[in-house]
Amino acid sequence: MYSAASYYFSSEGDLVVGSAQVLDGVKLSTTKHLGSVALGSSIHVVIQIINSVIESAETGEEGGAACVLACIVTCIMACVEGAIEMLTKNAYANMAISGDKFCTSAWNGFMIALRHLFKFIIASKIAGFIVFMGALVIFFSTIAFTFGLLTLYKDVGPITTVLMCGASGIIAIITNAMFLGLFDEAILATLQCVAIDMDFNGGHPKFGSSSFQTNMQIILDREYDDKD
Repeated sequence: MYSAASYYFSSEGDLVVGSAQVLDGVKLSTTKHLGSVALGSSIHVVIQIINSVIESAETGEEGGAACVLACIVTCIMACVEGAIEMLTKNAYANMAISGDKFCTSAWNGFMIALRHLFKFIIASKIAGFIVFMGALVIFFSTIAFTFGLLTLYKDVGPITTVLMCGASGIIAIITNAMFLGLFDEAILATLQCVAIDMDFNGGHPKFGSSSFQTNMQIILDREYDDKD
């Protein structure tokens, strides 16, 4: 998140080409913001533990009003868990941008997301779909490449082929989780950067790469034409 924010605010279209400060982000997250990161993670873990306890209690019930009540509480806790997870991610993103404490960043991140709620939802869904499709392409491409490579060797039996394809699929899943999973956080941080930039500059973003500035100008021109 810090890398995405540092790249965005250090870029000014064609004037300045920014850079992502990856090592600075690692340093800040393990020193200055270590307590805030631990606080946000602990809150999420506590909610998960409470949700697991409630689900266990629901499983132990045989029926009746207690079971119905347990189901309702489980649904409510699932919603609370999702809301806490989203608030925590927004807090981390705002923390990477502003450098504030966790609680302050959680509030500011929530207000930014609330002001630009529709844009956040649309961008997050599109980004999530792209990441999902990319993961599928990598997964099936890896298996197909492994299968094609093994067919070149006549001594390889079908059981070995299946095992090797399965191992390649597992490695592809782990790789996708390690690398493509980072895009969700980077996209959320970039969305907050764009929202803050537009709020402070009258609806026109000042920072960002040249390609971003060009595409944003096209979008803004279309919005103005639709209003006219």
